[in-house]
Amino acid sequence: MGAWDCCGKCKQKYKRLIDNIYPATAEEGIDRVNLDKLVFYSLSHPDKLDKIGKYLLFCLEYYLSRRRYEYAKITMEAMDSLLSSCKSSDQHTRLNLFVGSFLKMNLLLLECPDVSLQGYAVTSFVKFADIPEDIPSYHRSYDQFIDKFSMMCHNNDPDPATRKAIRRAGMMGIRGIIRKTGSDDLQVNIWEQVHMDKIVPSLIFNMQQTEDLNRGIAKETNGVEGIAPSDVQELESFATNILQEICSRTMFANIKAVMSPALKHLDNNNLWVPGEFAIHVIKTICYAIPNQYAYKAVQVIVGHLDNHVQSPPEMKTTIAKCLAQTVDIATSVGPSVFEVFSALLRHLKISVDRQIRSSEHGEQLYQEALVVTIGEFATNLPDYQKIEIMRFIMDKVVVRGGGGTAGEDNVSATWLPLLLLRSLLKVATKYVPVQMTTTFPIAFLDLLMRVSLSTSVEVRILVHAIFHTLLDRHGNLMKMTDNGSTLPGKLPLAIHDPPSSEDASFAKNNVRKLILCMYENIDRADNTMNLVRAVNATVTLLMLELGKVNEEVLVEFIRFLFAVQELALQTQDMTATQRNATHGLAACCFSLVPLFINVPLFSAHIDEVVAEREKSYPETVPPGCFVGLRSISTVLNSAVHAPLLSARSSSKSSMQVPPAGPPLFKLLPLLDDIDKEGLRLNPLQLENKYVADQLDKPDLDRQSLSSRSRSTVYGEEDEQSEGDQWNRQQDGGNRDREEDISIEAFRRILHESSDTGRTAMLEKARRINEISKTSTFKELIAIQERMDSRLSLTVMKILRTPNVSSPDSSSVSSFDMDDDSDVIPTEKFEMKIRRGFRKMSSPGADPTAAAVHA
Repeated sequence: MGAWDCCGKCKQKYKRLIDNIYPATAEEGIDRVNLDKLVFYSLSHPDKLDKIGKYLLFCLEYYLSRRRYEYAKITMEAMDSLLSSCKSSDQHTRLNLFVGSFLKMNLLLLECPDVSLQGYAVTSFVKFADIPEDIPSYHRSYDQFIDKFSMMCHNNDPDPATRKAIRRAGMMGIRGIIRKTGSDDLQVNIWEQVHMDKIVPSLIFNMQQTEDLNRGIAKETNGVEGIAPSDVQELESFATNILQEICSRTMFANIKAVMSPALKHLDNNNLWVPGEFAIHVIKTICYAIPNQYAYKAVQVIVGHLDNHVQSPPEMKTTIAKCLAQTVDIATSVGPSVFEVFSALLRHLKISVDRQIRSSEHGEQLYQEALVVTIGEFATNLPDYQKIEIMRFIMDKVVVRGGGGTAGEDNVSATWLPLLLLRSLLKVATKYVPVQMTTTFPIAFLDLLMRVSLSTSVEVRILVHAIFHTLLDRHGNLMKMTDNGSTLPGKLPLAIHDPPSSEDASFAKNNVRKLILCMYENIDRADNTMNLVRAVNATVTLLMLELGKVNEEVLVEFIRFLFAVQELALQTQDMTATQRNATHGLAACCFSLVPLFINVPLFSAHIDEVVAEREKSYPETVPPGCFVGLRSISTVLNSAVHAPLLSARSSSKSSMQVPPAGPPLFKLLPLLDDIDKEGLRLNPLQLENKYVADQLDKPDLDRQSLSSRSRSTVYGEEDEQSEGDQWNRQQDGGNRDREEDISIEAFRRILHESSDTGRTAMLEKARRINEISKTSTFKELIAIQERMDSRLSLTVMKILRTPNVSSPDSSSVSSFDMDDDSDVIPTEKFEMKIRRGFRKMSSPGADPTAAAVHA
């Protein structure tokens, strides 16, 4: 005993202090007095911390090897006290002196089969994680802790209480590692892919317990046997909170490292179907990621969808739904907007091709999910980007007209544009229209008009739905939809008054093209009632938004309405229901004219015609016009060649409608209103009818949108040169406008009123102004060259008269003639010119005398 005391007295002081903390029996617990002495000694002698830690590690290994677990706990309690003392004092900078020993002691406890020791080790590690460190420790590694904590999260101990305790301890350890290293650049990089591949799946595994029970997975594989539902929910909630804490600490470069393991876990465990749990996991991650980096998560999910092109459609549908949920969370789509939309449109096309080959019903659900996702993507975009996205989608629309080959390509060419236009409509519903020039850029408007003339009725209806969404700036569409049985002129519709300068510019440049496009939409042999109803809504919205711009725009709309009425009478291949719907469209739009100008006579005439139709022809006014109550059997035979619009000097009897057909709207009351009310409408322009040849003129539409062939192929340019068409138009106009200088013409000028001449001059000025604005540079040059040739021709006619014999004039005229002139001088003038040149060139001759003689 004395020898033992002698050896004990020979020990170093820190060892004696450590030995004194152990009681004689483990039940007595740690000796608090000696523990305080040990803590005081460590604070007084910080250089001994390293040796203290190593000796405590030696004691722990000794007691664990002999299964004396109570003394092992006393050892860990002493180590925790030392750590706490360093945390509460300014000695935390010296933690590195014994942290290595502390971590080794924790690993020993985690590898111990005793569950209480494992929990104690986790608790000790969490306390250590809360201690701040200012000195880097590059030699420290937590790889073994990550492995051990991940294994604990997957524990399948037969005892439910033990299993719950171990799993919870493992998740607490993971949280401790994240807190210790997640935001500290001086520590090991915990965001490496090799670490996240273990951490994230371990947490998701504990989140899916209820999902596994619902799917009927064996209890021995998911480890939920015997666990109460409340305990299962507690574990799921704890795992969800830890996963959110991890994601909240991520930076831009670490988002993919967190998202990829979660997506892989969902793949490996077939958790995408039915999909509720997968959506819950993705939303949990995306909600926790900082908002400024959330668009990166969108890109990761899109990339994951690219990797599953050949996967079942049910799986891809859930991924697309996750995308929609993610975009709703993210504040922006990020800088790669067009890349994301291009990827979604590419998947839409691939799905259409697969559906044609396999006829899978799941592909349709997948396509629906993609369309919804595209619409959700557009929600967070600014308005200018929404316009660009709509144009981007329109560029992807490939509409093939008649003559296409039957089979898969033809089906794809029909079905794919429908899906693309539905996607565009989703984007359009998120857009708030303000100005027409901003809403309808020239390129986008041209694409819409071209696709509106597709051979597919469904495509045309979708295009008009897009027009409705973008044109309706005052909520008129809802009023018209709710009151479909009432004429629009009798509804409390909002009119844009006064119009802005941007709207005036838009109407000036595009209203004729839009009117032509609407006319050609009406003049289609395969129109359905739904399509005519859609065209009616489009024309109504156009009038409401642009009718107040100026008188010229309103005149164009009125001319268009009379042309539609005439179309219903003269088109022979129209069915009865189509003819009724066309008459109803004209009636609906005519009822709007009194809203823009004060025309009491014309307004009374409109009411009279509508009342007579409601009484005798209810199928030509709403709501009967769009359902086809009965046909107008004798209209074609009696009025197919009858003139609709007469000149102002025509008698009233010439404008009477044949009794067999419905009463028609007439122009004469409007002309009378112009005289009485002093309106600024142009009567000559009103009387200028829309005819088939005029609708094809390039001054209305330089893209040649005519659909008379009913087999237009969009995306191809007209083979005929626009310049040739323009030349033919100008030549015909010049012949028509050839001035009359007879005596009768002078008498007519003297007796005519000044208003008529002024009107003609204004009309001529308007045509010149329109030509200068709508013609290309080459066309203007061609017009000028023709004017020069006519001037030369007039000069040569004067020179050919017998009274012209002046040498000067002949010389000037001959010298002014260029090689391009088509006029040949007379032989007499040619001889004089040659004689004069010979005398001027003879030696010794006086040039002046020779010229006079000539």
